[in-house]
Amino acid sequence: MSTPLSTSSKYELDLLKFFAIILITNSHINHLYPIPSIGTGGSLGNSIFFLVSAIGLTLSLNKKKVDFATWFYKRASRTYFITWVATILFLLIGYYTVSPNFAELFHLFIFPTGYWFIPAITLFYIPLYFVITNYSPKVFLYTSIAVTIIYFGIYFTFMDIHSWTVESKSLFKWIFYFEVMVVGVYVANQYDRFVYKGIFDFIVFCALTIFFFGFKFATAKFNALMPLQFLLQIVTIPWVIYFLKLIRSNAVYQTLNNWKYLSVTIVFISSITLEIYLLQSFFYNMEFVKSQIFPINLVLFAILLTLAAWALSKAYNYPYFKK
Repeated sequence: MSTPLSTSSKYELDLLKFFAIILITNSHINHLYPIPSIGTGGSLGNSIFFLVSAIGLTLSLNKKKVDFATWFYKRASRTYFITWVATILFLLIGYYTVSPNFAELFHLFIFPTGYWFIPAITLFYIPLYFVITNYSPKVFLYTSIAVTIIYFGIYFTFMDIHSWTVESKSLFKWIFYFEVMVVGVYVANQYDRFVYKGIFDFIVFCALTIFFFGFKFATAKFNALMPLQFLLQIVTIPWVIYFLKLIRSNAVYQTLNNWKYLSVTIVFISSITLEIYLLQSFFYNMEFVKSQIFPINLVLFAILLTLAAWALSKAYNYPYFKK
């Protein structure tokens, strides 16, 4: 059974994971809303996830050093194990079909195109481990500069900047999300500095949110702004940092402390975020869900997905895979 969120020493990380999966899922279910544009926020959710992952990994490695092979194998195997379980289940019920050739099997089990997050974060683990274990302000600075140079070099040289590029299905967005993880390492090493400091932080967060959605709307309306779409990713980094600071405020902590059922629900959802990510497409594409009127379709989708994700989480509920 889940425990209240406020009893956790890093309750804000669970809360961030909760918001991340809500935003990511919301961006995939625009067809369930009467106004499809409500289904947005996926890139913000992705950024939260990568930041939280980096913070958690850094805090853990700073507390207890582990050799790279053991550390990488445990994380990669845990991630891929549950992905393979979900994939095999979808094959068995006919949701996925596959031909017995190497290319299809590779893209289904090794580099799953339907779950780009899985191979992305697994590959990120490799350089990130060495950034964490060799961390210094210079290492952070040089790594960030190198990633930024690669990002803009590819953006202005190879990408079609006159169409929507930064969050397309290409691998280009991986560069940005790795930079988010590098920032997460920095935040973890300066964690006591990233606390809520009052109304100014709230105003900055609101301003960044307005800019993000305002500029995203503007680029959709005015094609001349498309070459500047990289600004959406740039502003996302301070946005996730200020969101973290906002969540660490006393007001949020007290709310969670007073609303125990809300707190327990958030802990529960944050513990099955990977399973929710893996299973959601099956349920939001289900005809039974899509045929219902709003908001009954959303309620059914949320209930079915949560129950299925909880059941899938039991697939690796034994000591080696426990978090």
